[in-house]
Amino acid sequence: MSEALCLAIYGIAVAVLAPTVISSVTRGGTAAPRWGVALWLSALASATGAWVGAVAMFGYAIVSSDIVQHVALRCISAVCAAALGAHGTPVRWAVLVVFAVVAAGLAAIGVRGAAALCRSRRRTLEHACAARLVGRSDRRLGIVVVDAPDKLVYSVAGRPSAIVVSEPALAALTDLELYAVLAHERAHLSGRHHLILGFARALASAMPPLPLFTAGPTALGRLVEMWADDTAARQHDVRALVTALLALAGPPVPPRRALAAAASGVTERARRLLDRASVTRVRTEWAGSVLLICTLLGTPVLAALSATAGIAWCADLLLSL
Repeated sequence: MSEALCLAIYGIAVAVLAPTVISSVTRGGTAAPRWGVALWLSALASATGAWVGAVAMFGYAIVSSDIVQHVALRCISAVCAAALGAHGTPVRWAVLVVFAVVAAGLAAIGVRGAAALCRSRRRTLEHACAARLVGRSDRRLGIVVVDAPDKLVYSVAGRPSAIVVSEPALAALTDLELYAVLAHERAHLSGRHHLILGFARALASAMPPLPLFTAGPTALGRLVEMWADDTAARQHDVRALVTALLALAGPPVPPRRALAAAASGVTERARRLLDRASVTRVRTEWAGSVLLICTLLGTPVLAALSATAGIAWCADLLLSL
């Protein structure tokens, strides 16, 4: 029981404190964004895994302990008797209402998370198909060109995925700038960034409104844009990418669930690309991220191991002394 309680408290602590700790350790993740993404995903997995582990340990304790089994069986018998009307109609209905509310709450968490993932997947598939229907395919560039009033370049995951470019964007970009922006969008698709953001948004919609889950989608959206910037900058001229981002920046907003090159933080990202982080800062951010990832993922695992094999091993050791 104590291990389950500790895991539950640990999960709450991670969900509350992780955003602040991650920002202080990685300085926002601007030097090594892919490690920042891994760090945020590790925090999300650690908090949810700790809660799942706490529930599993609590259930195991009930099943394995004779005393708890006796108490639990008596409680279950009393609840069942009350639900069958042994203590009167008002008590019966009160028990049934409480049971229904608890069951509905637990089911709602799973249903909301699954529904969010399904909606996100369905919308991206529909938008990718719609873009091909209304636009014209450019096989040389591997894009879909649409006749829209705004300058837009964005990618949507689908079967197959699509990179959508509007006519004004094509007119505003030189060949070098266009190639750099397309490399940015291909980095989103090859890196499965849509799945990363879909996972974070699903948790945000299903879990309690704690800082980790509310801040996760925004922070990950910022980091995957920097990740794609770095990938494109390694393949093309950095200044061409920067001028392309600045040319595309503006009020037009891409469709939901789409990842657009100039959708957010363009000025910050342009400054970051031109003022590259030093090797020392990159290595420091990498080391801090790896250490924190190991801590976040290792703590629930060690707690689970100590709750199962570790306690029995320590007891046998003490008896042998």
